[in-house]
Amino acid sequence: DHRDLHSFPTRRSSDLIHLLFSFKENSKLQSLTKPLIMLSLLTMVIVYSTIMNSKNIILIMAVLCGLLGDVLLMFKRRLSLFAAGGVSFFVGHLLYITQMIKLFSFKVGWYIYLVIFILMLIWTYIVEPKLKKNMNKLAVCASLYAFILLLGFSVSIVLFVATKNKSAILLIFGFLLFIISDTILVYSAFFKPLKKAHFYLMIPYVIAQACLACGILLF
Repeated sequence: DHRDLHSFPTRRSSDLIHLLFSFKENSKLQSLTKPLIMLSLLTMVIVYSTIMNSKNIILIMAVLCGLLGDVLLMFKRRLSLFAAGGVSFFVGHLLYITQMIKLFSFKVGWYIYLVIFILMLIWTYIVEPKLKKNMNKLAVCASLYAFILLLGFSVSIVLFVATKNKSAILLIFGFLLFIISDTILVYSAFFKPLKKAHFYLMIPYVIAQACLACGILLF
């Protein structure tokens, strides 16, 4: 198949190196190596797109948002930069969702977007008060972010049902693993610190990013 990705290494050393430093809880080295994960994924996406002469601008921008988010989240003690990192990931997920909608075999009516917007407001109204005690000013942002992850997960399922394309399964797992990873991140950062939390959240995170990028490339 001309879309096969076996020409790329299946084991990225940057992932393993970062996970090793995360397991050893070496905060300095894990901060330095984390951006390399998305940088290697971005390189793979660009190279593959160039070889196949395909336009994956939205995907490239989504991966770039992930890279920027990783860099900004390194500054955990600066709340504004931490929040900016969350916004970057939020935009990245929106781009993934946009790309998935473009793959639908049917046209999405404007009223669907209106329904989604209303659901987002309802979701935020219900969830934000539950997070405010621990997350304070970030509660609204966290509520919106959680909604966009659930939306991406739902859209990926609809895409699979509508197209029966097996690559959509990667997108489903990608968003599911993102939900797991970010749940660990938020719980450890704002509710109850977990030992080796970064290591445990990075495992699903690394796989999630790879699933989303490869799911789009292979579709």
